[in-house]
Amino acid sequence: MLNNPPPGPGSVPEYQVSAIPWVTSSLFAAAPTGLEFPYVTQFITVKNPLGNSRMYLSFTRNGLNSSGSHYVPLDSGETFSAAVRVKSLFLSGANGQQFTVFAGLTMIQSRFLPDITGSNGYQGVG
Repeated sequence: MLNNPPPGPGSVPEYQVSAIPWVTSSLFAAAPTGLEFPYVTQFITVKNPLGNSRMYLSFTRNGLNSSGSHYVPLDSGETFSAAVRVKSLFLSGANGQQFTVFAGLTMIQSRFLPDITGSNGYQGVG
């Protein structure tokens, strides 16, 4: 029996094939809300669908607590989409406010992606 290694974050074929869908449409109960993906993402789309409250998206929990340079604000009806490799997202909004996240997953296990934090040298995420 072959014991081939599983695909890692640099496995190009994982980003060339169609992604596995992952979606949630939820309400903020506490801020910030952390979402952990079971596999590394190929892309993400986040929508602030209703109401007149602004919400915030970051790739680290600390990014939401920064001076404003490490998060993406989304006004009512706005959508943010990006082709990014992440294993988690952090969102903040008013209690009871709705948000929707659609992600395309690869077959790369999240544990193989390093923690993307400012203290690990990724200065642009907080």
